Amino acid sequence: MFINCTNHRLSEWSAEQVAEAEKWGEIVEYPFPNVSPHDSGDDVKRKAKEIVLEIAGKAPQAVMVQGEMTMTFAIVSELKKLNIYTLSAVSERIVKISADENGNTIKTSEFHFAGFREY
Repeated sequence: MFINCTNHRLSEWSAEQVAEAEKWGEIVEYPFPNVSPHDSGDDVKRKAKEIVLEIAGKAPQAVMVQGEMTMTFAIVSELKKLNIYTLSAVSERIVKISADENGNTIKTSEFHFAGFREY
């Protein structure tokens, strides 16, 4: 089982990313939690431990974790304590800058999946 603990839904993934994740088995979505700017560091650590207990109960082969930085760090740290393989998606970002008819700058980014990288 491959757990997607991000806010990047499977329906948004490229065929290449799906195929790569499926090497670990069925892909299961676990939405990355919202983190309030008012949460303390202890709040984040407590929530991360609760999340990891739920994820670990599913016995995943790999977990992709991406989201708010301190929560990501806390979740990954707890998963690694349990020897659960943790990953981040790697992508190539292609930025295009253009101008509209009024001279306003328009910046668009494309992300092309390039693999997974272990934390």
